[in-house]
Amino acid sequence: MDILKRMIYIKDYIQEESSLKPTKLSKKYVKNIQYFDSSELLEINQDEGFESSDESSDEEAGEGELSVDELLARKARVRRWINKEKEQLSEAISSELIRDVAYTCLKRAENGEVDLSSLQKPTVDNIDWRRISKYHLTSRSPAECQIQWREEQDPNVNTGPWTEAETNLLRQLVATHGERGRWDKIVEELGTGRTIQQCFSYYMTAKHSMEFSTGKWEPEEDERLMAAVKAMKHCGWQQIAAAVGDRSGAQCLHRWTRRLDPSINKGKWSVEEDRALKRAVDFYGDNCWFRVQKLVPGRTDVQCRERWNYILVNPNVLKEETVQAPFTEEDKRRIMKLVEEHVKGKDRET
Repeated sequence: MDILKRMIYIKDYIQEESSLKPTKLSKKYVKNIQYFDSSELLEINQDEGFESSDESSDEEAGEGELSVDELLARKARVRRWINKEKEQLSEAISSELIRDVAYTCLKRAENGEVDLSSLQKPTVDNIDWRRISKYHLTSRSPAECQIQWREEQDPNVNTGPWTEAETNLLRQLVATHGERGRWDKIVEELGTGRTIQQCFSYYMTAKHSMEFSTGKWEPEEDERLMAAVKAMKHCGWQQIAAAVGDRSGAQCLHRWTRRLDPSINKGKWSVEEDRALKRAVDFYGDNCWFRVQKLVPGRTDVQCRERWNYILVNPNVLKEETVQAPFTEEDKRRIMKLVEEHVKGKDRET
């Protein structure tokens, strides 16, 4: 089997067996990718296995030694992944899987093995995340790439609704291992394709929904919240929530920032505010309202979203000629002059 047939077989094998889409790398990154390291020459011994020669920094090495719980905690402090980065990560995973299979085939060919039917399906477990970070996603660390894939983008992750049986089993496992216990062990014993983040978030949300009231805010609660914010303005929202009563910190935060904060402008939108809103939406888009509202002082994210939806239905709102300002004395004199000229012109025509 010559090299050409061998590579065609590899391509067909990956496209048929891998759950990922075929590799389609951006031209921006193709030139920077080194598919084989100097230590991966075919002369290496068969028992040495696959080892990347990429030298990681001390920080990256430290990240690799962190536990899963520590990595998840660190993820909450990193910046949000954008769609372009997610696409690059998928392309990088697919590229590295193809690279791994190609390397295996070339090693076998060097040793005189031409039967490729015994090749095993490539798995993400063999991915070198340092290579992903170094050659494909230079703006992300190896730990960030690994967590993003395993927690959100892996097609094997169960993203369906939680069943009653799953929920009951999750509660039993948490009761056994504890809320601060081994969530990786809980996920393993749950065995339904859920991630650590999914299990932790779902359990804590369900727990809080049982502990805290989820109904409409009563006037008495609003009064307690306003008094607590005034008296404990330098404290965290969990402490403020404890003073309010049967409400969580997140509920108190949302109630204050969207309804009770005295700095919120609840009046009619001005022309300047409409223009500021349009500039903010042009800059951030219409799906990031918590950022948009920062450029429209005095308005909440909900107000900005509802106002923008109204503008989309009534585009004339943004037109300057629709602005109705009060007439000045000069405006009145000019109008009367124009009326007199128009009337005299009509009289001459008749």
